[in-house]
Amino acid sequence: MNSIRTKLTIVLLLMALIPLATLGIIIYNQTTGIFTTTIQEYLLTIAQAKDDALENYIVATEDIGRSLAATNEMQRYIELAGTDLSAEEAAEFVEVSQQVSDLLFSVQEAHWGKYHHVFLIDATEKIVISPNHGAESQGSPSSHLGEDTSGNEWARNALRRGTTTVSDYSSWVESDHTHQMLFFPVKNSVGGTRAVLGFELQIPHEQEILTENVELGETGNIFLVTTDGVPIVYQGIENQTSLNTSAVIEAQRDGSSLGRRLNAEGVDVIDVYLGNADYPWVLVAEVEAQEAFRNLFSIQTTMWIGLIITFFFVVVLSILLSNYIVNPIKKLTQQMEQVSLGELDIKVSNADRKDEIGQLVQAFNRIVTSLKIAMRGFTDG
Repeated sequence: MNSIRTKLTIVLLLMALIPLATLGIIIYNQTTGIFTTTIQEYLLTIAQAKDDALENYIVATEDIGRSLAATNEMQRYIELAGTDLSAEEAAEFVEVSQQVSDLLFSVQEAHWGKYHHVFLIDATEKIVISPNHGAESQGSPSSHLGEDTSGNEWARNALRRGTTTVSDYSSWVESDHTHQMLFFPVKNSVGGTRAVLGFELQIPHEQEILTENVELGETGNIFLVTTDGVPIVYQGIENQTSLNTSAVIEAQRDGSSLGRRLNAEGVDVIDVYLGNADYPWVLVAEVEAQEAFRNLFSIQTTMWIGLIITFFFVVVLSILLSNYIVNPIKKLTQQMEQVSLGELDIKVSNADRKDEIGQLVQAFNRIVTSLKIAMRGFTDG
C-alpha cells in the first residue's frame, strides 16, 4: 500500500469504478421505471377498453328493455294489470299476458348466454311473467314465476323511482350460482311506472367480454371484483376472499390505482385497479413482474456485462498508465541511490520525454554533471 504504483492504480480504478457503478445504477433504475410505467399504461388501456365493453353490455340491455317496454303488448298489459276487469277484458288480459310472455321468451332465448332469465315484476313486487328456458311454458322450477322481490333494493328502487338500476353481485343468488341484475322500469303513456323488467346478467358472459382478444402473456389476468374487493365468480362467490382493499378503495376514490405489489397468491405483480363511477365493480388487470421484466432483464444483463468489460479494460489501462508513470520514477530512484554511493558515470534514460518525468530526469542529469565537475575540480585542486 506504500507503493506509488499501488496508490495510483487504486485512485485510477476508483475514478473509473465510481462513475461506472453510478451510471449502471441510474440506467437500471430508469429502465425499470420506464418498463413499469409502460406496462401499467398498457394494462390501463386494456382495462379501460374492457370497462367500456362492459358498460356497452349494460347499455345494450337497457335498449332491449326500452324496446320491450314500448311494445303495444307490454303497454296494453300494464294498462289492464291491477284493475277491475270485465269478462271481456279479463280474457284479453290472459291473451296479452301470453303475448308478453312470448316476447320475453323470444328475447331470453335469442340472447341466452348473455342473459339468463328475463321476467316481469308488477306493482305487487312479485314476478308475474317468467318464461322457462327451452320451452314456451311458464312456471317450471327453473323460472322465477311468483317470487317476491320486495326484499331486493334494486328491484324496489326501479319500481318506485322509475329509473334503471344495476345491482351488485350478491343480491340475486340462486341454488348454485349468482347473477348481477338489471331492472328496467316499464312506464305508461303518462310516465308512471307500472312494472319492472328483470334481466339476469350472466357473469360468464361478462368474464368472456373481459378476456376476449386480450394478450397478457402467460401470467396475465383480468377480472372483476366487487366494491368490497371480493373476486366476482359465477359460482361460490360467497367463498371468495377479499383482495387488496387499499387498491380497491383508491380505485373507487381516484378512478384508478396503478402499482407493483403482491397479489392474493403472494406473487409480485404489476397491476391496475380501475374503478367505475356508475356500476358496482372494480376491474383488475395484472401480470407477473417476472414475466413483464423478462426482456428488461436481458437488456440489463447486457448492460452490466458491458460495464464489467469496460471496467476490465479500465483495470488494464490503469496498470499500464501507472507503470508508464511509476517505472521511470522507480528507475530514477535506483540511479539516485547509485549516485549517492559515488557512482557518477550514470546517464539516466527517458530524458527525451516531453512531460514532467522527462524534465525531472533532465534535472537529475544536470545535477550529476554538476557533481562530476565539482568532483573533478576538487581532485585537480
